[in-house]
Amino acid sequence: MLRFLQIANNQKQKEFSISANLSSATTYSNFEQTGKISLLNFIKVFRAFGRIAELDNLLKTTIADRIDSVKNSKKEKKRIR
Repeated sequence: MLRFLQIANNQKQKEFSISANLSSATTYSNFEQTGKISLLNFIKVFRAFGRIAELDNLLKTTIADRIDSVKNSKKEKKRIR
């Protein structure tokens, strides 16, 4: 998906790496090839594409997560043996 966005923006990897404020062009190139990137650089890439809201939606907790959290916090602890 990100490769298609980069091409749609008519940017070469090097140009995109500069606009995303990545340390080097190979950082983005390696990400495209391997899917591995640091969290900080991942956020920079999403921000450069103007897709930070999508990332924010991925990180929101769901109602099911909140219910599980409440259930787990109310369980009584038994003594440790």
